[in-house]
Amino acid sequence: MPMPTETQQLIQQALETVRNDPGHHLSLATRFELYKSFGPSRIGHFWQDSPFKDVPSVQYFERMVALWTIADFSLGWLAVVTAQKVAHFWDENEENKDIVNEILQTAENVLLGRADLEEAYRKLCNDFNWPLELSTNLNAGCAYREAYFSLCTILDDMIDYFEQSYPEYYGEIHIDDVVGVVGMFATLAVKAYSAVYIDPKSIVIANNETMVYVEFDPQKRLEFWEWWLMEAIPQAWELAEMNSK
Repeated sequence: MPMPTETQQLIQQALETVRNDPGHHLSLATRFELYKSFGPSRIGHFWQDSPFKDVPSVQYFERMVALWTIADFSLGWLAVVTAQKVAHFWDENEENKDIVNEILQTAENVLLGRADLEEAYRKLCNDFNWPLELSTNLNAGCAYREAYFSLCTILDDMIDYFEQSYPEYYGEIHIDDVVGVVGMFATLAVKAYSAVYIDPKSIVIANNETMVYVEFDPQKRLEFWEWWLMEAIPQAWELAEMNSK
């Protein structure tokens, strides 16, 4: 099954938008439209009608996963592919250095139908959910959280949830300004990819302003979004097609 025509058109429109924007931002609203263009999701319908919706059991999640559409798989794979792009920023950490790879392996296993879902949820809530980003630099911290939220996207959110959550964020809000909303995996990835540390000695402090040691490179942001739109989304769709066969 080829990628939907609407998705292809939205990718081209997004490319033009991000290239013409002086800061090379890609708004949250644009990303949400891309996600929804993947097609219908069965998750929201299943949640509303399921007799298991009030029972936090692995049986509920197994039935939910069994109903995933190619759109659901596409979003899940996009989250993983995006996380893989920036995972190397975590590699220099000595403590918990394997956690990002473990999170992404768990995410892949869920998408491939190889995971113990009860164990995956336990890891999501316990083993992987630690504020490790507080002990490292921004690039590494965002890479870790990106991996974590890719698994969150797969196990919790999926496409129908975007239409029901945070409608106040559907306007022209830039990805650098939004943290803690559904679909934030790309937000964290572009921060990891484009954050650049600067010498604090070169910063002139005036009027008791707070000292800032990090800035975001607009060209790196453009490079990331071009990759994400032209390579990551098609790759995620191809991987999703394999799931649906």
